[in-house]
Amino acid sequence: MPRSIVQIGSPSPRCSFDGFGGDFPTFSPLCSDVVSRRSYYHKLPQLLYKLSILKLDGSSFDVQVARTSSVAEVKEAIEDFFHLSPKDGQDEISWSHVWGHFCLSFEGQKLVNDKAYIRSFGIKDGDQVCLDLFYYSHCLV
Repeated sequence: MPRSIVQIGSPSPRCSFDGFGGDFPTFSPLCSDVVSRRSYYHKLPQLLYKLSILKLDGSSFDVQVARTSSVAEVKEAIEDFFHLSPKDGQDEISWSHVWGHFCLSFEGQKLVNDKAYIRSFGIKDGDQVCLDLFYYSHCLV
C-alpha cells in the first residue's frame, strides 16, 4: 500500500514579529529557517511562553520560548532578538563576554545552570526574567 504524504504549505519564517514597542520585535526562536514542504504527519504546535526580559537600564523586551525550554534556550532567544534588531552604529555583540559577566535571574534566583529547564524555577507565561550581573540582582518581584 503506498504511503500518503500530506502537503503542509510553504516554509515558515525564522521569526515572528508582533510589534512590541514599535521598533522591537517579539522573537520566537522555535520557527525554523527551512521547513520541509512535505511531512508524513502533522505535529501539534508547541505551547510558547512570552517572557519579558528586564535589562539593567530598566528597559525591557519580549521573547517567546517553548514552555519546555532550558536556560540556554532563553539565552539563545535573547541573542537572536539583538541579532534581528541591530541599532545603527552598534558593534557586534560578544555573547561569550555578555554571559561571562551577566546571568538571568527570576524572583531573586540566578539562572546559572544552562541545562536547567525554566519550569523548574516556576517560570510561566508572562513572567519577567532579569538580565543581571553575576554578583548583584536588581530584579525585585
